[in-house]
Amino acid sequence: LPTIALPSWALTIDGAAGATAVDAALRAAAVPVIGRVADGRVVLDLRTIAAADEAAVVEAIQGLAT
Repeated sequence: LPTIALPSWALTIDGAAGATAVDAALRAAAVPVIGRVADGRVVLDLRTIAAADEAAVVEAIQGLAT
């Protein structure tokens, strides 16, 4: 178990289909995006996303709208 808290920001995503469906869609993206489900939303810890991967994450999130 972690013994210290690391500062970070999180992006939360919810959708009409529900958090489980959003999570599955992100995982099925061309570049899979792995988050966690909490309180009915998908949570992406931005500390875990490398700058080189930001465009792929944005593309996966935009793909949720289609």
